[in-house]
Amino acid sequence: LQVFNLVDCDWVSALPESLGSLRLLTTLEIRVGFSFGKFPRSSQELTSLCSVKLQDLGDLRDLPESIGKLTGLRVLSFKDLVVTDLPVGLSTLTSVRRLEISGLDYLKDPSLLPVLGKCLLLLDEDSRDALIEQ
Repeated sequence: LQVFNLVDCDWVSALPESLGSLRLLTTLEIRVGFSFGKFPRSSQELTSLCSVKLQDLGDLRDLPESIGKLTGLRVLSFKDLVVTDLPVGLSTLTSVRRLEISGLDYLKDPSLLPVLGKCLLLLDEDSRDALIEQ
């Protein structure tokens, strides 16, 4: 399996721990619109991932610190999440070329975002204003 899209599946409340066994997975898109819980620890094993898009994941408050181990990521998209902190591990993702951020109204400190370096940073108006205010 190379592409995993979980869109509008209101019967799913969490990803299985076995997600990490999908070693050839290159694209992960999750957009569910309800209480999601946590990412499985095994997600750090998805080293072939090139694209991660997370949108509208209910009360998901924390992204795993291990996201920094996904060094092949080139596209990273966070939309309409209630996360309050971005993991420091994001700063190790030097291959990211496209970072999309919108609707992160609860983010306490967006100062980590510019650390991603050479990526194309796409922000919605509210997120852009929050960065400017920092």
